[in-house]
Amino acid sequence: MKKRVILAIVTVAMLAMTGCGGNAPAENPEPAENTENTEQDESNAEAKVDESKEEDQSQASGDISLDAMVGEWEFAYSLDHSDYSEGDSYDYYTMCDDPYCPESAIRVQKEGNQYIADYRYAFYESEYRYYGNKLSLKEEPAYKDCPNKDWYMEMEEPIKADDVSRRITMLDDETLIETEEYETTDEDYYFHSLSVKTYFKKDSPKFENKEEIRYFDTVTVSTAEELLNSIKNNTKIILEEGHYDLTAVPESAINNDALKYEISARTVTGISNLCIEGKEGAKVSVTISDPYDAVLSFQDGNNIVLRNLTVGHEVEPGYCSGSVLYYSGVSGIKVDKCNLYGSGTYGIDAYSCSYMDVTDCDIYECTYGLLSFSGVSTAHINNCTLRDSREYSMLSIDSCYDITFEDCTFKNNESTNEGSYFVQMSEYDDITFKKCSFTDNKYNIFSNYEVKMEDCQIENNIAKYSDIISTQKVDDASDLVAMYEQAKEKQDEMDKRITEDATLDQVTLNSISYESFDLWDTLLNRIWAYLGNTMDESSFESLSASQKEWVQNKEAARKAAGSEAEGGSMQPMLENSTAADWTRKRVTFLVEKYLK
Repeated sequence: MKKRVILAIVTVAMLAMTGCGGNAPAENPEPAENTENTEQDESNAEAKVDESKEEDQSQASGDISLDAMVGEWEFAYSLDHSDYSEGDSYDYYTMCDDPYCPESAIRVQKEGNQYIADYRYAFYESEYRYYGNKLSLKEEPAYKDCPNKDWYMEMEEPIKADDVSRRITMLDDETLIETEEYETTDEDYYFHSLSVKTYFKKDSPKFENKEEIRYFDTVTVSTAEELLNSIKNNTKIILEEGHYDLTAVPESAINNDALKYEISARTVTGISNLCIEGKEGAKVSVTISDPYDAVLSFQDGNNIVLRNLTVGHEVEPGYCSGSVLYYSGVSGIKVDKCNLYGSGTYGIDAYSCSYMDVTDCDIYECTYGLLSFSGVSTAHINNCTLRDSREYSMLSIDSCYDITFEDCTFKNNESTNEGSYFVQMSEYDDITFKKCSFTDNKYNIFSNYEVKMEDCQIENNIAKYSDIISTQKVDDASDLVAMYEQAKEKQDEMDKRITEDATLDQVTLNSISYESFDLWDTLLNRIWAYLGNTMDESSFESLSASQKEWVQNKEAARKAAGSEAEGGSMQPMLENSTAADWTRKRVTFLVEKYLK
């Protein structure tokens, strides 16, 4: 302060002399004889310097007025850029409609010629609120490549740290940015980081479509080469009507560091905020002719949007081992109004991804299944048709959380390969179907673990009902009674088929007889498990003794029936039919006596 006061006195004295046409003081001036009012003079001089400072701050060079800062500003997006001594760099974007985005706002007021900022920033479990920050004008860029090269305002205490400078500037009358920059001074290790947060005026029309805020550049392309070379951060690519054969683009024509090779596949890597969209009303197809690669592959990125596209392999069905869309380590996936077709193994193949929305899509003619998710969290598939696919599990779900299908149609899919399920999942996966319809599908078993069904319609599907029984949830005896009634209906269908279809061969008759036995045996086991958990110990021991006797008599009857055609093609049918009849009667006895 003492040094500042002395400098102020000298400055004021020089200005005074210059204004009177006087000369500069001598190099070694004599001390003033009258020092009686020195302290008062020093105080007045300091006040004049502060006043001059406020006057200078009221205007800055450049076209953007400082008064444009005044008002309330809301967070739109931020870019965090880091450089390391090894020469590596890293960019990370955060957008206002990300699932986890900061809540931040800045309010700038003007008091006299002084600008004051209130600052709030909340992210995850941390929150910072700083009120009454004085802003100090600096007539230089806020950071090296800042578009506004004329000025910035620096936040003073209490949030100015020794090693971080927080600065506010304007890019235009509707865009304010706040920057924070940090750099190490260690000679052995270099690290530099720059965070640039962008704010728009509160209630700005730009917030009405937050997705569009992501895209700093919009390009229109008409060839596959232009498409591949246009892929970059924060970009919307609009495709004119036409066919885009990505395989036809030679490597020599690609000049894009975002396209890397993973094994053999051309993969978009490390890209954030990318939209590839067919022009509205246009027919746009994106294909490859390589059967081993995904058509479009994305890795380690954020917020990838595909919209209004038809995507698939131009390969004969059954000869393809690459999925249509492949994602690995991507957060924020949107597939909207797209047609995804085979012969790709799966329509969408995703590993270690989060926040996926698939809406208004048609996924069809895939040769392994419809969707394959591993380590995926929060995926919502809405108003989609998933159809005409075959071979293995249609939905392969492993180690996933919050997977929801709503208003979706599953039709004419076939999952009959041995060991496959229509829905194959791991033990603790969370899958829900809401208002979905399942029509004309074929499968051995619907699901290997229980799934949640809410207001779903299931019609004309062909499946072994015993497998459905084995996976249904049992809360009380009424659930088992309902299964019993459904099992009787299924048995009637099998009996009707045998009596009305004279073309059935012996192999088919043997298969139907086993399905009948399996149906009642599965239900018997579910009932027996329930009784063992609900009956008192003494009563269950008595029932167990009679059950053992019944098993012995049933097996004796089954063996005797088979002996009538021992070694012949009818033996399995005779044995299975007898065992089914005995088991059905035992189930009926247990239901009537212990469950109703």
